Amino acid sequence: MVIQRIARGRTRRTAVAAALVVALLTVGGDASAATPWTIDEFPILTVAGLPNEIVNGPDGNLWFTERTGGVVGRITPAGVVTEFPIADPDPRPEGIAAGPDGNLWVALRNANAIARVTPAGAMTLFPLPSSSAVPIDIALGSDGAMWFTERTGNRIGRISMAGTISEYALPAGNPRPTSITSGSDGAMWFVESNLDAIGRIAVDGTVTEFGLGATGLSLGDVVTGSDGAIWFTEQATNTIGRLALDGTVTPFTLPTPNSSPAGLALGPDGNVWFTERDGNAVGLISPAGSIAEFDVPTAGSGPLGITAGPDANIWFTGAFSDTIGRMNLPHADPPVDDVTPPSITITSPVDGVAVLGVGGISAREAMTASFTCADEAGGSGLASCVGTVPNGSALDLSPGVHSLTVTASDNDGNIASVTHSYVVFASWKGKLDLPPAWSSVKAGQSIKVKFDIGGNAGADVFAAGSPSSEPVDCVSGASLAGGSATDGDLKVKHKGDRYDWHWETDRAWKGTCRALTLDFQIGDGAAIELLVRFS
Repeated sequence: MVIQRIARGRTRRTAVAAALVVALLTVGGDASAATPWTIDEFPILTVAGLPNEIVNGPDGNLWFTERTGGVVGRITPAGVVTEFPIADPDPRPEGIAAGPDGNLWVALRNANAIARVTPAGAMTLFPLPSSSAVPIDIALGSDGAMWFTERTGNRIGRISMAGTISEYALPAGNPRPTSITSGSDGAMWFVESNLDAIGRIAVDGTVTEFGLGATGLSLGDVVTGSDGAIWFTEQATNTIGRLALDGTVTPFTLPTPNSSPAGLALGPDGNVWFTERDGNAVGLISPAGSIAEFDVPTAGSGPLGITAGPDANIWFTGAFSDTIGRMNLPHADPPVDDVTPPSITITSPVDGVAVLGVGGISAREAMTASFTCADEAGGSGLASCVGTVPNGSALDLSPGVHSLTVTASDNDGNIASVTHSYVVFASWKGKLDLPPAWSSVKAGQSIKVKFDIGGNAGADVFAAGSPSSEPVDCVSGASLAGGSATDGDLKVKHKGDRYDWHWETDRAWKGTCRALTLDFQIGDGAAIELLVRFS
């Protein structure tokens, strides 16, 4: 585990309450639902239940936890509440998040467990390996698992959809991690409440800490904004903070004194929305730092958790009033359904790349999975982006044919999948270099290639019709059409698992270029192109 401590100075910036930002905000949804810029409140069923965190669920409803009520609650966009008891005498549910499996995942503070809750309310509890860990918050990671904080255990936990739990210890100093969110960089970002710091943990467990340049902040929630930065609340300083991924900190002071900013959520309008527990309000802050606040009708409501709802409104919990609130945003015409799947870009491995699997080669050691996913402008938004190898993790470089598949989905259920295949040779000898390099040979020569792909895969190592070659552009390598099967013959050497292959080239190819395609049908299957210039 690699640990860094990064301390940054604070550039104090007082944000201006901008009424104009209110007039410019428009989001999709049903304009007839409610009057814009008003707040509706819906009572929960348990008296003194202390509704805590709230999240947009996979079933089109809002789901919330009741800290003292010991239940997980569901509220429809129309305000109908249902509560589901937790099978524990004092579970103290805290954070809640939607998983990629269509279920809700809940951190149970006193039960020392993570609960999986189906949309029908059925629950499965997964006890933590470490006793008295005190799980507080939970969020979906870029690797398709749920990540959570252990406040007393001073660890970050990971639980797979099958319930397998891993724990990563944080540095010494009793950091007491609380809130956690998925970052725009694929890592998880979390609050270290006892150190006045924000932590980052990569999916491989590497931890980095960012000091905020001050102490006594009483950090609250954390969320990723539309600008890709990490936003956080400082309850003691009445501040919303912005942490750039390079560690630069910018604080914004709230207009209402002593408001105790608590929860954070990214709104459908691209702004970060927040609750003011003691200010009894909800508010928004734009990426540039403009702030607007809205009073909650019930006095002393104690707004706490907050989220964007399926109806493109803002929903929040009233911890002291036993209510769920809805901030009604102005709406444009109903949006057109998103029918376009997300785009996927895999930068590593390059499709069809071939490498030598020899220890000590730096290029081999540097081969890690690297990919990005994005939804189209105006789409429903990216819901998931998961690779068969996690982003940033090492690729399989044992001899053979391998692949990386990335699958992405958007919030309207459109799914895309892209696969890149690659070949790792145990040995490769001959006049032809592995792609993407070009080889230069004399036209009319008989070219012999010897390779070992990690074992005897039989005579049918290539697909039917392969190897084959075709003319290509000598600069770009683009096909010029006119492909033809080669005159080569594949011969298998049973001793040493070596394959020998001969390519009889044509004198007429002088001054031209060709791509020789080797289409392997073993393992995951992969085709590589050997680029050749003939003299």
